[in-house]
Amino acid sequence: MRNTKRGNIRSLNLIKVVQTTRFERVFKKYYPAIQKMVKDEIRIIASNPNIGQQKHGDLSDIRVHKFKIKADLYLLAYQFVNGELVVLEFIQNSHENFYNNLKKGR
Repeated sequence: MRNTKRGNIRSLNLIKVVQTTRFERVFKKYYPAIQKMVKDEIRIIASNPNIGQQKHGDLSDIRVHKFKIKADLYLLAYQFVNGELVVLEFIQNSHENFYNNLKKGR
């Protein structure tokens, strides 16, 4: 499993949400308004786990939820491990290295 911080576990709809250190590193660089919107999207994922698109091949256990804030597209990668929602990766606009970074982080 990925490197996670247990201190940042949050309970949403009886599902524990665990953020990887990679996610936290990227997430904290955004403005608080964007952070709030991303947290709202994580709540949506927690309430409807199948909302994201299931990946294939090496990433078959990962789902990616795409959403827009204003005109910018955001991608949020997550998976469920032992009943916990593990938020893996978060990126704005560029898909270039998103999936490669997910594979490297395994």
